[in-house]
Amino acid sequence: MELFWQVFKFSFIQKIKTRSFFLTTVITILFLSSIAWIPKLYNSLVDDNNKKVVIIDEIGYIKQSINIIKKQVIKHYDVQIVSPVDVSKNKKLLNRDKIDCIIWYKKKDGLPFLELMINGEKNLPFLNGLITYLRTQYTLTEMQLLNIPQNIQNQLTYQVEYKIKDISDRSKEKSNMYAPIYIMSFLLYILIAIYGSNVAISIAGEKSSRIKEILITKVKPIYLLYGKILGVGFAGLLQFIIILVGTYSIILMSTDGQEIELFSFKFDPTKLSIDTALFLIFFFILGYIFYAALFAATGSLVSRSEDVNQANLPVSIIIMSAMILAILSMTDPTGKLAVFGSYIPFFTPFLMFVRVGMVNLTIVQILVPIIIMLT
Repeated sequence: MELFWQVFKFSFIQKIKTRSFFLTTVITILFLSSIAWIPKLYNSLVDDNNKKVVIIDEIGYIKQSINIIKKQVIKHYDVQIVSPVDVSKNKKLLNRDKIDCIIWYKKKDGLPFLELMINGEKNLPFLNGLITYLRTQYTLTEMQLLNIPQNIQNQLTYQVEYKIKDISDRSKEKSNMYAPIYIMSFLLYILIAIYGSNVAISIAGEKSSRIKEILITKVKPIYLLYGKILGVGFAGLLQFIIILVGTYSIILMSTDGQEIELFSFKFDPTKLSIDTALFLIFFFILGYIFYAALFAATGSLVSRSEDVNQANLPVSIIIMSAMILAILSMTDPTGKLAVFGSYIPFFTPFLMFVRVGMVNLTIVQILVPIIIMLT
């Protein structure tokens, strides 16, 4: 057993002392934590582009409440009210993309009419809010002219509130969990693939340098195999935990606990539970041991380290397939693909992490795939 720990210690220390270990850890933390400041950088660049909206108000509702509209409705835009005589000049600016939109609020057949002028397809996120606001203001103005009591006005303009509640208690907030589960699943794939292939390269390298002939007389093959697998694996696990803790800490400090929005995905770092992180660590260990054994087998088939990549190809395809299935399962973590795929040992580490991260599973639903994989 002492020889096992010597092999384990040698493999572990040899891995963590390399420059690549330090560099990949730092670069990965900086890259993943960039999701906290990329939205801020994007918003600052968008603001620097000075998005501009020109309003022509012939009725007067917008002029009366322009400050409220700027703060609550047409946010992140430079709003300017102009006279109807300036329409032709502003149309030229619109054609040259100097302004994003011209809003003309006027009367048509005695009733308020809103006309929007744009140059090509434009995304106007404020449009629905502006229409709702103007409709409410028109209704309030007309009711005041009719001397309708204030309490009746409030009842007539009351906006019905709603809340969607999942009574099944099975689904977590998918919109909040999609981004972190996707990123961490990809990280799971990268680290298992890298450290698993390192085992194959190490075994093939020892065979080519004839170190095996010396080790085989001193250490039992079983100790040599598991000492190398676990030594490299614990180095990967250490790097994995450092990346998780470092990235999460930087994101938490950068956002002050606020929600992050990146490419239409929202993520609240404060809602990432400890059990999700623990399951990620567990499935990394489980997946690594499983795939490292496969990589060790492929590494033992070749005599030169140059031939390792070709021998590793079947295992690499399996890992890639597991990652693709995990991504597809994120859209429906309770579907047949996710459920039945998680019972296949090759896919269990990836699919089970997706299911655990996005769905509230029972203990039996978690243990059964794990037991199948271990057996």
